[in-house]
Amino acid sequence: MSHVLPTFIIAGAGKSGTSYLANRLSEHKDIYVPFCKEPAFFSTWPGRGNYSRGISWYQKNFCDYRGQRHICDASTVYMYDPSSPALIKAQLGVIPLIFILRDPIKRVYSNYWQEIKAGNSLPGFDESINKNGKRAKEMFLASQYDVHLNRYLEFFPRNNIHILIYEELIADPTVVLRETLEHLQLPFDVGEMRFLSQDNYAAAPSFPFIASLLRNSSLIQPIKTLLPPSMRRPSKKILETLRTLSQKKVSYPSMSYEAESILKDCLKNTYDNL
Repeated sequence: MSHVLPTFIIAGAGKSGTSYLANRLSEHKDIYVPFCKEPAFFSTWPGRGNYSRGISWYQKNFCDYRGQRHICDASTVYMYDPSSPALIKAQLGVIPLIFILRDPIKRVYSNYWQEIKAGNSLPGFDESINKNGKRAKEMFLASQYDVHLNRYLEFFPRNNIHILIYEELIADPTVVLRETLEHLQLPFDVGEMRFLSQDNYAAAPSFPFIASLLRNSSLIQPIKTLLPPSMRRPSKKILETLRTLSQKKVSYPSMSYEAESILKDCLKNTYDNL
């Protein structure tokens, strides 16, 4: 089905409930979310974007589409990659876009622990943001919502952009999902949506090297696209099981006052311009 392309995009922000939203929407009879939830095609970001793989590669992600009214691409790199808005519009035209915004400081902190959960070797959080290395800069960048939304407004009308608030999604997912379906012009037919399920939880890797391999998108995504449709859902369950076995649930420590002060200073413009 070479003509199949997304009809709407969840563009981030990462660690703000995008997986939860995409998974809940996938349970709606009129919405198709592909097996590879984050194909990241409309991105040239080093190490994350897959635009160079070509449109034929991208369309392989939708090979098990079965005629639903809407097709979703949920890739969080689109939030902060400057090339994404133009690439999306050039290929898909003016389509609905969805953004989820979370307290930008808490989002950075959650982003850091997601890196640890994925088996990446990073110094402590305070040291990471003090050094302001490559990963820290990317975490800061992803929380600069005002910059990214203004960039999208250069390419898309405001009424095509639906903004959700993470804290509201967690507090009352039914209301937020209803508003999202209205934005997509779909009936509020929630069916068996599992509102209270949690798709990402606090964890640390038991075996960092294995955890890193299992969350290496540059390795996993190409493999996913090569699988026949009949194998995609079963293999997803196997991958999720392996990820669960390679990590242990933990409680993350509270952020230090010093780290919070640094983040407030770095993200001051985000707060002021939202």
